[in-house]
Amino acid sequence: MAEMTKERKLLILALMLVCLTTVVAWFINPAFNMYLLYSRLDSEGVKTEAAIVKRETRIDQSLLGVFSSHAGNHRFSVEFKDLSENVHHSAFNVSKLLFERYEVGDVIQVVCLREDPTKCTAAAHVGNTKLISKYSVICGVIVWLFFVLVPGVIGVFLITRTGGSMNITLEVKEMKCPECFMPMQEGYIPLISGINWRRRGESVGMLTLFSGLPGTVWWNPFNRPKLPGFHCPDCKVVLFKYGK
Repeated sequence: MAEMTKERKLLILALMLVCLTTVVAWFINPAFNMYLLYSRLDSEGVKTEAAIVKRETRIDQSLLGVFSSHAGNHRFSVEFKDLSENVHHSAFNVSKLLFERYEVGDVIQVVCLREDPTKCTAAAHVGNTKLISKYSVICGVIVWLFFVLVPGVIGVFLITRTGGSMNITLEVKEMKCPECFMPMQEGYIPLISGINWRRRGESVGMLTLFSGLPGTVWWNPFNRPKLPGFHCPDCKVVLFKYGK
C-alpha cells in the first residue's frame, strides 16, 4: 500500500476535528441556550404570581436519561396574568423539592419575559439554573480546548514536521533462513509500543515505552515505525533491522 501523504493525513485530521467539535457543540448548545434565556429572565424578567393547574413527572428522553430508567423531569403547568390582565399558560421543570411542596391550585412566584410571557419559570430557580448552565458551557469549552483543539494543533505540528514512516533501510536484498537455509520473504514489522530486548539470563523487568529498542517506539502517531526485515513462514523465524 502506498505511503499516505501529508495532505491526506491533514485532511483526515481536519475531518476528525470537525466531527469532535460538532459532538462537543451538540452537548454545549442546550446549556448555552439555557444560559441566554435565564440571563434574560434574571435581568429583564417580570415577577408575578401564578396558579398551578397541573403537576406531572415526565421520563427524561435526553441522552442522560438513557443511563437511568428512573430519570424524570418534574413539571408545573401554570396560569397567570400579565400587566394587561391577559391570561397566559406556561409549563416548566422544577426541582423535586419544589414539586413536592406545592399542589394543584397553589400559587407560586414565577418570572417571565415581558415580550413573551410563555418564556416562564419558577422564580426560585432563575439564579441557580443560570449559574449551572454557565458552568456547563465553561466545562464544555474546556473539554473542547484540551481534547480537541490542543491535540489538533499537536497533530498538525507532528504531520508537518515529519515525513512518512521512519525511514529505516536494510542494505541486504536477499536473506536465507538460518535454520532451513531457504530464501526468506522480505517485508517489514509495523510497531506501536516498541520492542524490548533482554540478554540471555537477564530478568524481564518492567516493560515500558522507554525501554524499547531505539527506533521501535511509536512516539509520533503520524510517523509509525516500520522495521525492514525477512521472514521464514516455515521456520517462523524473523530477522529485522531497527534504528537508523
